[in-house]
Order: sequence, then C-alpha cells, then structure tokens
Amino acid sequence: MLRLQEVHVRKCYGSKIILKHNLHISSTLLYNKPSIPSSRRSRSKQKFTSKSKSKYDDSFFKNIFQENKDNKSKSIETQSQDTHQEVKTSGLEKIQNLVKSKVKSRSIFDSYANLRIDITKPNDVLVRSIIKNTKTMNKKRFTDPATSWLSNFPQKEIQELQDFLNNNLPINGTINGKTMETPVKIGDLVTLGSESLRLYLVTSVPKTFNSRICTFLSDRGEIMFAPFSTIGYRFSGLIPDKYHKIIEKFVVLEQKYLNIPPIGIPDAVFSKSNSALPKELQDRENGTKKVVTEEKEEVVDVDGNGDPDESAYLDPNDFIVQQASSQLLSNTDVQTFIVPTTVRQIYVPALLQISNEAFWKMGPMYRKLEELHRSLQVDDNNGEFNTPRTVSIFEILSKLKQPTSEQSTSTIKLGKSPTNSIDYDQRQYKISDVMAVLSLLKKQSHLWTILPCKSSFTPTKVTIWPLAQTKEEERTVEYLNNDDGLTEITKYCGQVALGQKPANTKPIFYNNVEKMLREYVNGKYKDDASISTTLVSLLRKVDKYFVELGIPLKEEAYKNEYSYGKAYDLLTKLNNDVVVNPLLWSEQANLPTEENASANTLTKQKFYNYMDQELANETPNEILQNTIANEIYNEDPLQHLRQDMRETPIYCIDDPTAHEIDDGISIHEDQQDYIVSIHVAEPSSYIKPNSIISSLAFEKTSTSYMPDTAFPMLPKLVSDIAGLGIPDKDTRTFVIQYRVDKKTVDEYISNKVNDKNYKVDQLLLDQIISQINESSNIVFATVSNFRQGFTYDQVNEVLNDEIKINQYKSMGQSNDLDFNNLIKLQYISSLLWEIRKSNHAYTNSGNTKLMVKKNNTSNTNCDTEFIYDANELQMKLANSNNTVSIGFANLESASIKLVTENMIIANYLTARFATTNNIKILYRYLDPKFNDELLSEYQKLMKLSDTNNNTSIPTDQLTQMFPFFTRGLVTDKPQKHLLMGLSMYSNITSPLRRYIDLVNQWKIQDFFLGKQQQQQQQQSRIDDKNIPGIASYLNGQGEIIRNIQSRANTFWQGLFLRNYQDLKNNYNYNHNHNPIDFKLKLITNPTMGPTVGVYIPNFRFINAHVEVSSEMLEDFKSGQLKIGGLIDSNKLHLKQVDFLENEVIFEYK
Repeated sequence: MLRLQEVHVRKCYGSKIILKHNLHISSTLLYNKPSIPSSRRSRSKQKFTSKSKSKYDDSFFKNIFQENKDNKSKSIETQSQDTHQEVKTSGLEKIQNLVKSKVKSRSIFDSYANLRIDITKPNDVLVRSIIKNTKTMNKKRFTDPATSWLSNFPQKEIQELQDFLNNNLPINGTINGKTMETPVKIGDLVTLGSESLRLYLVTSVPKTFNSRICTFLSDRGEIMFAPFSTIGYRFSGLIPDKYHKIIEKFVVLEQKYLNIPPIGIPDAVFSKSNSALPKELQDRENGTKKVVTEEKEEVVDVDGNGDPDESAYLDPNDFIVQQASSQLLSNTDVQTFIVPTTVRQIYVPALLQISNEAFWKMGPMYRKLEELHRSLQVDDNNGEFNTPRTVSIFEILSKLKQPTSEQSTSTIKLGKSPTNSIDYDQRQYKISDVMAVLSLLKKQSHLWTILPCKSSFTPTKVTIWPLAQTKEEERTVEYLNNDDGLTEITKYCGQVALGQKPANTKPIFYNNVEKMLREYVNGKYKDDASISTTLVSLLRKVDKYFVELGIPLKEEAYKNEYSYGKAYDLLTKLNNDVVVNPLLWSEQANLPTEENASANTLTKQKFYNYMDQELANETPNEILQNTIANEIYNEDPLQHLRQDMRETPIYCIDDPTAHEIDDGISIHEDQQDYIVSIHVAEPSSYIKPNSIISSLAFEKTSTSYMPDTAFPMLPKLVSDIAGLGIPDKDTRTFVIQYRVDKKTVDEYISNKVNDKNYKVDQLLLDQIISQINESSNIVFATVSNFRQGFTYDQVNEVLNDEIKINQYKSMGQSNDLDFNNLIKLQYISSLLWEIRKSNHAYTNSGNTKLMVKKNNTSNTNCDTEFIYDANELQMKLANSNNTVSIGFANLESASIKLVTENMIIANYLTARFATTNNIKILYRYLDPKFNDELLSEYQKLMKLSDTNNNTSIPTDQLTQMFPFFTRGLVTDKPQKHLLMGLSMYSNITSPLRRYIDLVNQWKIQDFFLGKQQQQQQQQSRIDDKNIPGIASYLNGQGEIIRNIQSRANTFWQGLFLRNYQDLKNNYNYNHNHNPIDFKLKLITNPTMGPTVGVYIPNFRFINAHVEVSSEMLEDFKSGQLKIGGLIDSNKLHLKQVDFLENEVIFEYK
C-alpha cells in the first residue's frame, strides 16, 4: 500500500491535478498517537528550517519514503538473522520471535488505523477517553475554524449573504446571453463537465497568466483546485459583486495539530509555509517562535492548451487520495485548506436547491422540447426548411415559455430578413431552466447540436436539424444494426476500394451511409452515442475486411481506432483517392456546394447566379431586369451629398489574389493639413436593405474563406458594380477622413528617415490623436483615379527605393508622386501604431499564409511531391490538381502596417462618429475584464514587446495569456477593444465581405439622408429596434464561420504534415532534400508529464506535442533546452499525424 501511496503522490505532485476535499471525515481519523522519538525530532527539526516556498519540492516526500524503506530493510535484516533459529522452534516461539523482530519505532506516517489503545483498561474508561478525544478533535478541526471564520466578518454581512443565497438566488436567480460572454469570476456557478447538473461555486480565479487554476466548492463541501478549462457550463452575474469579498474567503488555511493527520487538502502545487506546521513545530532553534505566513499559491498549469487529462479527475472518497491528503501531510509545512462548516451552511443549500429544481424540470420539459423541434420545422418565412439552421438557446427557452409568440411577418421567400430580428439573448431566464434545457439538448442530440463556445464556456447557440433528416438517419442506423446490412455495406466498400465493378447493385442505404460517414468526420454525432457506436462498428468491420483484401487503412496514423481520420481515409479510398476538404461535406456549414448542399441552399445560390447573368448577357430578359430593379436602387440615394474626388490618387493595396477590393487610401494637402481619406466600397448605395440580396447576405453573415476556396457573401454583380480599383470608372465611396498638421508630420518623417532609432514622445502622440479626433468626418464621394499595380509587395519595393529615399531626405520629396504619397502614409501609420501601442495594444509580428493552389493539370501520374525553399513550403498532392502552399507573412512590413493602421483608425472613427451623433450602429468589442493583477501583467507584456524594437511577445507567454481572453463580439453599445488599444471600435471597411459593415453604412446613410429622404425612398430601412437582434445573430453565425475556417486550415496543414511524414518514411524518398526546420518552441515543462506542448510558427493551427525522452530531460537539465526556446529540428522525428483529430506527435532523440 505504501508503494501505491508513493506512486500516487508523485503523480499528484504535478500541476495537472484536480484535488478535492471532502469534509465528511470519519471519526476514525481522531486518535491519540504517541510523541515522536527524539531521533525523529532531530530530523524533523532539521527538515523544517528552510524558508517557506511554493515551488515544487519533493524533499519531504523523499524523506518519508526513504524512512519507510529503511524501516523495511531493518525488518528484513532482523528476520533473516532469525531464520535459522525459527527452523528449530515450534509454533508459539515462531510468533514470539516474529513479534520481537518488528521494528519498535513508528513512523508518523503509519496507518492511522493502527490505534494505540490500552485494552487492559475497563470499557467505560476507554469509551470516556474516546469520546473526550473525539470532542476535542472535533472542536479543533471543525468548531474552532468555523468560529474563527465568523469573527472575520460582521454578522450582518454574513446573514445578508446567507439570506440572498438560500432565499433569493434559487427563486429569483436569472441569467441572459449577455452575461455568458464575461470571463470567469468569483461568484460564478459552474458545472465541471457537461454531463452533470451538479453545481460548484467559484471562490478564486487566477491572478497570473502562468496559472489557470480556479478554486471550486461543491454542494457537498468539497474543495476542488482545477483549470478553468474543466468548466462545462458557467452561469455568471447571479451573485452581486458586493458579496465577492466574503466568498473569496470561503476557503481557509487549515491549522494542523501535532501527530494528527489534517482533514484538508493541499493546493495543486503543494505550496508550503511555516504557518502550516503544527504550532509545536513552529518553534525554531533556541526556542524562538518564527512564523512565516504565505498566501495560497496559484498553480502553474503545464499543459499547453490548459486541458487536464481525464486521469486527473479524482474521486474525493478515493482511499489513496485520503492517504495523500491526510497521513502523509501530518506535521509537514505543506499548506492544506478547508471549508469551515459555517461556510457550508451559507452556500450549500442554494446549490442543491437549484440542481434539484433543474432535475425535476427535465421530465416535463423533455416532451415539450420535442414538440418545439417539430414546430420549428417551419422557417422564418413560414415554409418548411430542409437544411439545418442555428438559433439562440435563449430563443429555445423563450419559445418553450411562449411557443406561439413572435411569428414572422416577412414576405421574403429566401434568406433571413434583418428587419424581423429579435434579440433573445437579452431576456432573463431562471438558471434551473437553462440547466435543464442544456442537459436535454445534449440528450436529444439527434435533433439538436449545441455549438461549443470555448471563451465563455457556456454555449449560447444550437443547430436545429430537419426532422426528415433525423428520420432517415434512424432508418439507416436500424439497417446497419442488422448484420446483413453491415456485411452488405462492407463488401460493397471493398469492391469499390479495389476498383472492381461491384457484383451486386449498390445497396439501397449506401448513399445514406456515405453521407453519415461524412457528417461523422465533421463531428456531428459526438454527443449521439447510438449513431457513433453504429458507425464505429462499421469502421471496424470495414477495416478488418480491408486487411483481408490487402488494402489496409493507415492504422498508425490515428489517435484511436474510432478516429475521424479513419472514416475520412475510407471515404477517400471510395473516391479514387481524391483528396477533398471535409468541411465541404458539412451540412451544418451550409455551404453552397453542388455535391452536398441542400435544395434550399442551392436555390439561394441559384438566385445569386441568376443575378450575375446581368453581366454576361448583353440584352438581359425582362424578368431579370425586373428582379434587379426590385433588388437594386435605380438611382444613387446619396447623389446630392457626394463630393467629387475623381482627381485624388487612391491606393487599393491588397494581395494579387484578393477576391474583392473594398478599400483604398488617399492623401492630399489642404492648406496647413494633410487630409487622409479611407475610401470604402459602398454596396449599401445599391442594395435595398429589405431586398432578397440583403436577406441572403444577412443569413451568410460574411464571406467564408478557406485555403482552397471562398464563398462570397454577395453576388458577383454587386462586387463588380460597387468594388474599387477599376481605373477611370466613376465609383461611389464611403469616406472616413481625418486631418493631421502638415508641419508636425513632415518634421516627424524627416527625423525618422534620417535616424531609424528616433523615438517619438508621448506629447506628440497626444497631439496627433487630438487632431484626428477633432477633425474626423464621414463624407460620400465619387472617385476614379485608382493607381494600378500596388500590391503589398510592390508598395514595399517602392518604399525601399534608396534613390527616392535619399531624394526625400535632401529635398523633402522625390520625383515620384506615388512615392511621396506612400511615404507620408507610411509614417502617419507608424504614428497611429505608436498611439495604440501607448494604450497597450497587441499586434502579431507575423502570420502564416496558407493557400491551396489549383494547377492546370491533375497530378494523376505522379506521386506526392514536396518543394522547399526559403520563403515557401509546397506539397503537390497525388491524384489532384491541388498544391498546398505554406508561407509566412510579415505583418510588420511597411505596406501591411500602412493599410492595417488606417483601416483600424477608420473603424474607430466610425464608432466615434456614431456615438457622438447618437446613431444606432453595430460595434465590435473585446474586453476580458481582467482583474487588477492580470491587467498589470498584460500591460507589462505589451511593454516588453517594445523592448529593443522587439514587437513579439515570447511564444510561451502568449500561449499562457490567450486562454484568458473572451471572444470579440458584435454589440449595439460602444465598448472598449483591449487588443486594439481603443476605447471603442466598429466595422465599416469591408462591406463586400461582412454584413455588419453593410448595416453600419445604411444606418449612417440614414443620418445624412434624414427622415424625409428616407420616406421618399419608399423602402423600409433597418429600424433601431432590430439592431440588438442583428448583433445576436451575427455573433452566433460568426462563431460557426470562424470554426469552419479554423478547421479547414487545420485540415490542410495537417494533410501537408501527413504527406510529409509519408515521404520521409518512404524508402525511395530523396533524403538529400533539406528537411523542414519546424522551429518548434517549447511551451511546457518536460519534467511534468509524458509529453510537452510545442508551438509551430508556420503550422499555428496544429496542436502538436513532443514525447518526453531521457535525451530531452538531459538537455532540459543542462540548459540546452528551455521553455520558450527553440527545439533542434535535427533531434525530432515526426511520429504521428491525425489531421482530423488535430493530433501531431514528435519524438525527441
């Protein structure tokens, strides 16, 4: 048992641990143990002379285990000496000798079950002694801490908190969707995992980015120290802030007593302090009492993504845990923590009542939810939908309460009308109702799919699946659960994979099975055990059959036997080994692909295609003309407000492969000022807000970009007539302008071009931003002078022309008008960045450029080919015309910064203009609401990035910081954007790609047009009351799009690595080719687990780990390998790539 304890304690000693404390301690822990022998006292005295510390130090464990080993060895030696004598003795003598051979000294860590009781005393004396000792120990362990805790707060405050928690919270506690977007904070109620209704109270949160550990209290008085990533659902804003100071003190340091095992538990790093010792052992040399107190330490989570292993979950009643948290910590300076019994009386009843209420609501709500699903088969336009759609969970709650309310009155037959948007997220709902619905939605996973939200933990959106589709899946599962059906599909798959003509006709359910496997690959059935189990059974049977046929799947490539990757490889084999982006199969993504889109989605795309015929047909038909007339304004509604800027040179700087050109920049002089104009395409002056195009664009939310394709938000017709960049074509622009003093800017440019190390002072920055704020304005213009050929690379070449730079140094200008304009914009943009940087803005110095290029011919006759040069990695895929290209974009290049800073200032000035003029627009914000400690650390990191002109924060610190950020959100109220370093922010510069920009243009146009002109347009504009509902929908749909784009990037980068691994392992591979220098950065400690987290700069979407080896540990110990440092690629071997599970493993040799 001791060996088990040692193994367990050493396992628990790492930071990936979740520790619990159960206050239901048995009275058998209360016993009277003899005093420690003098020899032990001397060792103990020597052991406790060290200063308090919180870092990992297992010396006291080593002493414990070494001492027990010494005792065992002594016992063995004594027994061996008596062996010969035992042979000569009989039964009783053997027992006597065995007893004599036992070691007389007892370790303080021996089992507390071996009580020293003098059984020679009368029973009544023994009973009185046990009762007395029990009462004494109960007083010390429970009564005294409870009394002491009560004395720390006024009785009135405690009573007020208890009344609120037990009487108010269970009855009146409500939440809404907005409160779910806040960061984790003290007073939140959470579940750990999403399978239980059991609630925990958050009593502490991390105060440094190095830690992700929160303190949770359960409804049974347990303490749990765990990463916030273990939170399943979180309910915030229920307990007022005024109670948080008391809640923060719910967990207290336990006072230990000599030779008595503690009842509390240590924190996750086994932090120490002298005050954690029994008082008798706090007396130091010469009898001087020296007590050093230490705050409870936060744990440093060593896992790169903060997600603990499942093995870290410990049962609070586990005997070994009890041993580790009691016996082995007796008389030590390891801090243990308890929850006083008075605290339990304050909060436990409320948690139990809410959980019980949620449980009892699930029964009657189950049937109501099924009925609601059937009623929701009718879409916003009163037609039956045959494609999945996403709604707010709070809309589900609202319709469960009022199922017949708020029926749509829209007459649009395609898309989602923005004029009927309702913000369900602002409505209040009882926490027990929300818990019950979340649990039931998960149980009814064949009808709904909850969309996870990693930043806020609590999901707020759910996908509704068409009823017809769920019925078809049920029939298919029933077919596969029949052995004949499973065998039929398996044999047919084998014949197709071999390229043979199937002997029998295609099984009637084959297309259904193929479709379900595609959805399985995309994770649709992760919460549906019935379908997942059936499909895994199919994969196992097919895998076994393929082995018999000699065409096995690549088993070593998968994370597990039921990996999504195995299903994908099977589908690829059935498709003649042609690689397909699996996101194109996803029905939840709802992309208009011919192969997988629903009839409804294809109909909408056909409408766009129909509109685009206007461009192709020289003489369009009358129906098409009428359709366009209903969608597009006949005349420019802002014609009378437009300024003529046709002569002003405009620079539309973008990649040569850009799909839409929707912004440009110009600069010109006006007396003593430079006027900078950010020109934005104005599709809003063409599209009617209540048109079908508007509704389809709203439904799409934005253009969806993937490495291999893009799905535009607007039809090509609109992009062509409203887009920028066509020379000599009169083009309408929405213009954000600001002025800066010419003399000030010229002087700054002169200083910078003559001295690269010139530092701008804060006084100048304050002066510039003041000028910008006071002079900023929005105008509408007609432009046509678009300068040609100015891609990012071309602009960099122009700005790096030494001849022109020298001319500018000597004369204040060059002989090139474009250079003169661009260098002024370059240095003005550097001032804009300095202003944001002074407000602790964050910028990334580089970004991965991932593209899938289409070749003219398919690579059918060649194997996969790898091409590596200094600037780009390329992988030509076999059986495909695709080439995966991975490059690196320097975001600090002059051209990128020029564009980026001016677009950011344009978005900021738009928000400021709307706020000043009380215009109801959509804003974007990101405010993680850091506590004081985290905010201070964040600001220090931002300052660190500016040290020695280094614009990057160390990777290990970035990976620690970003899990603390909430996601950026659309809202109807101005709020700060922390990463931008701005007090408010909006979106206006990409109206061809984002619907939020379109809405904001319409709302600002309304302000300029005035009510009378709006009425003359005879078109319903977007009303202020619809703005919150639009924001809610854009947030939900935006989360889906970001998830799709991220998974697509992960797929292509993972596929690249998979093919690279295959090439490296291929015997015929030309090993003279330079291998990839992955530049892996170590972000976790190798001594804390079997693998370490790493970051790969050019493969930033990949979740990679390196297996810890003895060589790695030696290099780490010697200092050759450091956290945050690079790992030598020559010591790495790419072991496993599961590109769909996003699992990449390296070996270190």
